[in-house]
Amino acid sequence: MYDMCDRCNRYNRCDRDCFAGIEDLKKGICDIQEGIKGVHQGLDDICSCRLCEGIKGVREGLCDLEDGLCNCLKGMKYVDFRCNCDAKRDIKEGICGVKDGVKCIRQGLNNICRCCLCEGIENIQQGLCDAEKGLCNIVKGVDDLLDDKNRCGC
Repeated sequence: MYDMCDRCNRYNRCDRDCFAGIEDLKKGICDIQEGIKGVHQGLDDICSCRLCEGIKGVREGLCDLEDGLCNCLKGMKYVDFRCNCDAKRDIKEGICGVKDGVKCIRQGLNNICRCCLCEGIENIQQGLCDAEKGLCNIVKGVDDLLDDKNRCGC
C-alpha cells in the first residue's frame, strides 16, 4: 500500500514491511551493542592473561556483531528512504564501519591465536573503534528516519 506524504509530496511505502524493516534495524543495533560489549569483555580477559576465556568472549562478540549486521541488512531491504537519503547514507556507512570492525577483530583474533599478542590486541582495539563508530552512524540514521516518518505521518 502506498500513501501520499503531504510533507514531501511523494509516495511512501507505509505497509507492515516498512515497519518490520525498522524493527530489524533496531534489533541489529541491539545485537551490535551486545557484540561490542562481548568483544570488550573478551579483550579484558585477554589483557588479564585469561586467554581461553578472552578468545571465547571475542568469538561470541563477533557472532553478535555478525547477527546485528545481518539484521541491519535485512532491515535496509524493507525501509523506504525516499524522504530521507541522509538516513540511508548514515545507515550504509555504519554498516560498512561495523563490517570493517569485524574484519579487524578477526585479524586480531588470528594474531592472538598465532601468539602475536600485541598485534592482536591492537587489531581488536582498532576493530572495536570501527564498530563503535559504525554503530553511531546506524543509530543516527535510524533516529533520523524515525523522526522523518513521525514528521511526515508516514
